[in-house]
Amino acid sequence: MTPFVFQFEPLLKQKRAEETRCQRTLAQRLAKRIEIHERLRRTQSTISQSKHDMAGALTGTVNLDAISSVARYTASVTNQGHADVLVLAELEQTITHARTALTEARRHVKALEMLREKKHEQWLTEQRRIETAQLDEAATQNWIRQQREAAQADQAREAAA
Repeated sequence: MTPFVFQFEPLLKQKRAEETRCQRTLAQRLAKRIEIHERLRRTQSTISQSKHDMAGALTGTVNLDAISSVARYTASVTNQGHADVLVLAELEQTITHARTALTEARRHVKALEMLREKKHEQWLTEQRRIETAQLDEAATQNWIRQQREAAQADQAREAAA
């Protein structure tokens, strides 16, 4: 029996590699999103703490240098937070594109796998047909041989009689 060979196996291998690459890309972007979300959470926490610190600095003796320093720090942290939000917005778009690319890659792999399975089933059917034909031929040859032997045995009996 000849082994099954899928003519598009190299293409299937390439599409699987592309799917893996798309999975990696999406995973990296999702990890980056988690990192930015965490940074924004810390930024929000820092801003809240700075507001609390500033409120404390406004009671009793007012230290304008401390208030000014906290205000500059809070503004700096707020600006970084705004920048992170912009980066996150762009990242969300790239995540959407990465998901689309992964879906497309999966679709291509699935289509080739279905084709491979269909071709394998056709190959199995053909192999069974060939095997059945060979068994039929062998059975026919065996029957013909038995008929000849029976005819020769009958001729030998007739000749001996």
